[in-house]
Amino acid sequence: MTRKLLIKAVALIAGLVAASAVSANAGLTLTLSSGTANSGPFTDGGSGFISEGSVSINGWTFTQLVVDYNNTDNPSSPCMDIDYAVKTWGSSPLTITLTENGMVLPYANGTVELSLGGSDGSSSPTSQVTQNALLNGSPVGSIGPFGGKAYNGDNTVAVAGLSTTFSLTDELVLTGTGQTGGDATLTVAPVPEPTAIASAALLMLLPLGASAARVLRKK
Repeated sequence: MTRKLLIKAVALIAGLVAASAVSANAGLTLTLSSGTANSGPFTDGGSGFISEGSVSINGWTFTQLVVDYNNTDNPSSPCMDIDYAVKTWGSSPLTITLTENGMVLPYANGTVELSLGGSDGSSSPTSQVTQNALLNGSPVGSIGPFGGKAYNGDNTVAVAGLSTTFSLTDELVLTGTGQTGGDATLTVAPVPEPTAIASAALLMLLPLGASAARVLRKK
């Protein structure tokens, strides 16, 4: 009986792994806007990586602005990232928009985790940063605004419609003055199925059951 349960559990997990394949990078786009000024779109050419540290817009300049999209490290949980370091600030808020188009995942329901952390090295910073997550252009979650010498936060929201083609957007809104820099990520993950959770628990308990059986036989 124990052997049959183990075989079923392994087969289930193997099936979940096989179903985790996702579509390749379909097109990463970066745009910036401040007041009436716009910059971009900058595209990745299919590489999943864009570096635009030399860009300037409406008084805003950067020492670093690097973005990427990763669906190879963990195919069932693709991640997009904005790595930023502001050098000079403009008079109007700045919006950094990173969008991955043409995404399709092997599950319909999942979560999007927002994560933002950074710091400001100026003596009296007034900078603030807000992170927004958008699915097909519609807001699904946000964190912030954060400011001060150091800041960090995260938030996980439930989403649906991931098994049909969709776009995911990581958006940063920067205001105030200072020399802030940080990292903002969006990570998509599946909602664990009850059968997968039960199977994982069973696999953890099997060694304990075998040990108990050996003890009873010795008695």
